[in-house]
Amino acid sequence: MSEARRAHLEEERGVWAERGDDLTRLLQFSDGVFAIAATLLALEIRIPDFPRTALPQVLLLAIVKLVPRVLVYGLTFLNIAVLWLSHHRAFTHINGYDTPLLWMNAFFLMLVAFVPVASSTLGRYPDNVGAVVFYSGLLLATTLAEMQMWLYSTSKRRLVDDDIDPRIVRYITLRGAFPAVVFLTAIPLSFASTLLAEVLILGIFFVSSILGRVYSPVLAHVVSHPRGKKRAAPGDRPSRSS
Repeated sequence: MSEARRAHLEEERGVWAERGDDLTRLLQFSDGVFAIAATLLALEIRIPDFPRTALPQVLLLAIVKLVPRVLVYGLTFLNIAVLWLSHHRAFTHINGYDTPLLWMNAFFLMLVAFVPVASSTLGRYPDNVGAVVFYSGLLLATTLAEMQMWLYSTSKRRLVDDDIDPRIVRYITLRGAFPAVVFLTAIPLSFASTLLAEVLILGIFFVSSILGRVYSPVLAHVVSHPRGKKRAAPGDRPSRSS
C-alpha cells in the first residue's frame, strides 16, 4: 500500500487508527473459538442413562431416536467448517488489522460460539418452524458478519495488497453471498416445509463445490504463489514502496 493511501486511511479512521500487521493472536483466538464450537456440537448428543439390566433393544431404540440430532450435528459441523474455510481464505489475503476489524471479528466469533445452541434446538425439534427459523437466522447473521470483515478489508484495499487479483475478491465474496441467500430463503420456506428448508441448507456445500471448480485456476495460482513467499522474494519489497 502506498504511503499516500496509508496516510489517507489513517486520517479517515481517526480515533480508530490503531493498525498492525501481526495477525497471530487474532487467528489463534479465532481458531480456538471455532474448535470449541465444533466440539460442543458433539457434547450435546447424549444417550439416556439405562440400568445395566436394560434390554439391548431398549438401548438400540434410544440410539435410533438420536438420529435426527446426529444428522443436525453433521449439518452444523459442515456449516462451521464452511465458515472456518471462508475465514481462513479471507485471512490468507488480509495482511493486517485495525480496530474496526478486531471488533468485527469479535462479533463474528460471538455468533460462531452461539451456533451450538441453535444446533441443539434444531436437533430436538427438527420439525418445528421456530427451530428452523432460529437456526437459519443465526447462520445468516454469522455469514453476514463474516462477509462484513471481507468487504471492509477489501474496500479501498484497506487491509489487502493493492494488486490483489480481483477474481480472488469476487470468489471469496461469492462464497459468503451464496450461503447468505440460502439461509435467507430457508426462513420463509420453513413455513411451508421444514424438511425442504433443511435440504436447501444442505445444498450450500454443492454450491461451494461448484464455485471451487469455476475458480480452481485462480486458486491453484494462489496456492503455488502464497503471500508469504511473495513477500520474501528479493525484488518485491522495493517495488511495493516505490
